[in-house]
Amino acid sequence: MKPVAECPVYIGAKKIGTVTLTVTDANHIYVETLLSGDDMCLVIRGNQYYVNAHLFRGENLNFHVLNKITNGIYIRPKRRSYNWRPTPVLLDATAKALENTVNIWAADHPPVIEEAEKEYLSGAMEERYIELDKLITKRNTLEAEIERLRKGEHLPFYPEH
Repeated sequence: MKPVAECPVYIGAKKIGTVTLTVTDANHIYVETLLSGDDMCLVIRGNQYYVNAHLFRGENLNFHVLNKITNGIYIRPKRRSYNWRPTPVLLDATAKALENTVNIWAADHPPVIEEAEKEYLSGAMEERYIELDKLITKRNTLEAEIERLRKGEHLPFYPEH
């Protein structure tokens, strides 16, 4: 999947940076700070952060960071610092800014989300067909082995390695 958009991120009226959006399906958008350029970090309270997050569509049809404390959002300072952990206030402010950015973009771009959903469903169906083909092959092999056993034949030994 490739990013489909670059969007500015705001806290209030202040722009804090730019993120890319990758729509994986109608219910999931992956967000990350830019990978290069002057605007590759979000600047919050004068500090630069690399950020990525998974936002999922909720019951109200808006996108949300599911769990700000664990795996829903990842924040790392530009200047590496060992044992650094984002504060709950930083996590919450960043999550709200990203949610606002994604929801504004999503409201303006339903065809992009619809196309991503079609691609997701097509890929999921293809995966199921591949799995079904494997199961059919396995069934045919087992049926052939059962037939050999009925004839009183021993099955060949198949070492695991």
